[in-house]
Parts: sequence; C-alpha cells; structure tokens
Amino acid sequence: MPHAAWGVVMMGVGLFFVISATVRSQFILYRLFVARAQILMGENVHRFLLFSGVMIMLFGLLMTTGVI
Repeated sequence: MPHAAWGVVMMGVGLFFVISATVRSQFILYRLFVARAQILMGENVHRFLLFSGVMIMLFGLLMTTGVI
C-alpha cells in the first residue's frame, strides 16, 4: 500500500480521535482508549486524546503529501 494511502488512513484515525474527544463520545472503542489513557493523564484524558488526534492527523497529512 503506498504511503499516500496510509496517510489518508492515519488522517481518518486522527479525525476519529478529535471528534470523539471533543464530544466525549461513549463509543466502545473510544472508551477503551480513554480507560488506558486515564491511568497516565487522569482528568486531562480527553484533552490528551484531542492533542494526540491532531498530531496523528498532521503526520498523516505529511505522509499523504510525500514529505515523509
């Protein structure tokens, strides 16, 4: 699979994190991520996952455009 396709997949995953963290989703997959991250981040877990989603989206964009 070309790097551009992986970049699009990564941007989709990052978008999932951003949207889920913004609305504090109760979707089962997001709740699993929250449970794992809450051990380390405590009350700031949604802010951490929002930031992580943005970073994943930026990395995916760099892969899609061929910078990485």
